[in-house]
Amino acid sequence: MTWLRGIARAIALLILTLGAIMMLLPLAWMISTALKDQFSVWSMPPQWIPNPIVWTNFYEALTFLPFTLFFRNSLYITCGCMFGELISASIIAFAFARLRAPGRELLFAAILGTMMLPRQVTLVATYVLFAKLHWIDTFKPFIVPSLFGVP
Repeated sequence: MTWLRGIARAIALLILTLGAIMMLLPLAWMISTALKDQFSVWSMPPQWIPNPIVWTNFYEALTFLPFTLFFRNSLYITCGCMFGELISASIIAFAFARLRAPGRELLFAAILGTMMLPRQVTLVATYVLFAKLHWIDTFKPFIVPSLFGVP
């Protein structure tokens, strides 16, 4: 009976290993492509190991466009959204978990209902709102909604 259990574990380990390899293949292909020259990327049949290895691709990617500006903008938006989501979600979760207020179930149903709405449904109305607030071409539409617990 124990050898049957050992075979079952070996088969499970084999399946998990094959799944992990399949999940890592896109990462390996991305690294391989990053080290190829421009013409080797589209060669047929595909070449997994680049020949020659071109390390200057990384320098060009970081200097061709203002990478530091893009990174700073991404960092600003990400940190602002994370802070807003953390604060508002914590307050809202505490209110629903611990406080017993009248209409609590109705508010919870409203939140669940808005979470089930696809973003595409509210896209035009959201754009009109941001345009009237003069928030177009600013970071405010990215950060401010996260301060109010937008599901």
